[in-house]
Amino acid sequence: MIRILSLTSLVFLLGVAPVMAQNVPAAAPSLTCLTPELEQALTVHRDLKGIPLYAVPEVSEDHINHISYLFNRMLVRDDQLDGKIRSAIKQAKIVFMIFEDGEDLEEFEYQIFNDVKGCQPVPIIAIEVHYLGSLAEQHGMVDESFADVAETIYYGGIRQAYPGWAQRLTRAQRSAYADGRFNPHNALDAEPRSEWTALYLTIGLEVYYGLWQGKEMVRNGEYLFKTREEMQENDPALFELIEEVFPNILYL
Repeated sequence: MIRILSLTSLVFLLGVAPVMAQNVPAAAPSLTCLTPELEQALTVHRDLKGIPLYAVPEVSEDHINHISYLFNRMLVRDDQLDGKIRSAIKQAKIVFMIFEDGEDLEEFEYQIFNDVKGCQPVPIIAIEVHYLGSLAEQHGMVDESFADVAETIYYGGIRQAYPGWAQRLTRAQRSAYADGRFNPHNALDAEPRSEWTALYLTIGLEVYYGLWQGKEMVRNGEYLFKTREEMQENDPALFELIEEVFPNILYL
């Protein structure tokens, strides 16, 4: 879900001081970085190979499974290599928090961005999670939680694990913007320039994995190419960067 300042990127722009935390199983751990109110609300727990996921009980198992799958699947190549990206995300103390809807999140938004200390929360809204086979997905809606996961992997992991890769991505983004292949100004919610590289990667991943195939345009015309093949031919720098880090197939 991309906003004027996306929730994911806002967390990383604000930053928090890291503290030592245990990698705990999904068995009701107590995270000292959360407020008591958040701990009471987020009663569903999942361990994503060392990264905690919390959800309010109203969120369905299908939504939780989808977020878990997206995150772990996007990191499968990293896991097969040296795990540097996942390790960086752990070091950043990322915590996924899934809320039922916008009103549900709004109740805790001030606490998330002001009172949570020692970890970096990534809030996700369940009604924007359109997993394969869901009614929304069958009606052509694109999964907005994909962007939350992609941004988290970029901000929380890739930039720290592979700074050279991140620099190449920024150069590719600037080139694509300069010649009109990437048009962030077309976004329904204007993104600040500091977020353009993350947006460029996220849109590229959406195209690479076929989220926009068959649609009239990518988002609101923010990217010119709708398929992996078109990207490979017309934006090879982005295509090659994705192939270096991410798996070829998202949904098995």
